[in-house]
Amino acid sequence: MATDAEADESARTVRAILRPCAAAVATTYTGAIQEHSLSLVDAPGLLELLERSLTREPKGAGRAAGPPVAWASTRGLVRKENQDRVAVARSASGLIAAILADGMGGMRDGARAAIIATATMAARCAGSSAGNVEAVLKDAFRLANEQVFRALRGEGGAAVVAAAWSAGAWFVAHAGDARAYHLDSSGPPTRLTVDDTLQAQLEDMGRAAERGSASERRLLQFVGMGKDFEPHVAAVPGQGRGLILTSDGAHSLPPPVLEWVAVGAGHLQMLAERLVTASEWNGGHDNATVLTISFQNGPAPQQEGVAEFWVPGDHLMAFAAPAPRVPAAAAGPVVSPPAPIPEPKPKRSSDSRRSKSRKRTGRTERKQAKGTVSTSEAVPAGSGRQLPIVTFEDAGDDPNLERSAPAEQPKPDAIPPGSGDKPEN
Repeated sequence: MATDAEADESARTVRAILRPCAAAVATTYTGAIQEHSLSLVDAPGLLELLERSLTREPKGAGRAAGPPVAWASTRGLVRKENQDRVAVARSASGLIAAILADGMGGMRDGARAAIIATATMAARCAGSSAGNVEAVLKDAFRLANEQVFRALRGEGGAAVVAAAWSAGAWFVAHAGDARAYHLDSSGPPTRLTVDDTLQAQLEDMGRAAERGSASERRLLQFVGMGKDFEPHVAAVPGQGRGLILTSDGAHSLPPPVLEWVAVGAGHLQMLAERLVTASEWNGGHDNATVLTISFQNGPAPQQEGVAEFWVPGDHLMAFAAPAPRVPAAAAGPVVSPPAPIPEPKPKRSSDSRRSKSRKRTGRTERKQAKGTVSTSEAVPAGSGRQLPIVTFEDAGDDPNLERSAPAEQPKPDAIPPGSGDKPEN
């Protein structure tokens, strides 16, 4: 995690635009990220933006617009709220992660724990390079564990399962009893994870736990437990139809039912929807969420330098760009200096005295030499601004020719009333 000095030294601007699907509004985020590894977890404000987007309970079904990921979720028929959360993140370098968190309802705030865990992992994966996918996934789990523990002090947690991939390298990781399955081109799904419960661990070692024991289904570890946390990470083949991530409300179905639904579904989004529906038919005792990832459909092209997040109902984009440089002086249009204005001819002393005696009207008139006329323009009193002089071609001595003026058209021998000036011959 970068120090403040390192972040300041290599600061960039991150602009995250929240684009809700159901409303034409946008929220802009600006913060600092590291230059080489986009540490979006450290970017102030971004985690809050992700968490706010994840506050809404997931319901129904949907899919990410870029990566080949679909999801479905239901509150069930018994629980008062849905504490499951899902998110998909894609880094600017092309690494993609799909995350499913199941809040632990028996603790203080399972939904809050799931929100923090999902947002933290999404930010960590979206801010990574496409290098060591396994290390990125493991680090995302550890950061999520720290963030949830710091927020809830061990009184809240979540079971989390995630998959991450880049350039043909596929990994899954989990903590708790959320599961991952591999789906072949034909045949039933293969389970990739072992639940972090005493019963599951003993069964995995070929031993059976004592039936009816209160501890047989208790989680041995979960995101938010604090110290001694170690997620399980494993490589998976990127062949077949894809991956299935489930919360315990979905995979609590009898195994034959789960297999029948998985094999019979025409496509992976249909598979997610049918598993969620089957969980309700099975009594709907818990929240049920399914996230499916297709091996056969590649991700859609992405904009260069953009990290993206998808959660049910929202699409978040983070643009990484160099910090704007503020010039010493604001640049503006080049304006040429005005041409010098000729000084008007001085008036005779008698004219000057008569002019001072008149009340200023805001309009100035000047008499010009024979063959020229002057324009008149309203000038604020005391402005001291000189008026432009417009010169016309010599009109000769024709007394019948009228000369143009902006307001009126006096003849050359016309005298403004009260001016005291005499016409020239």
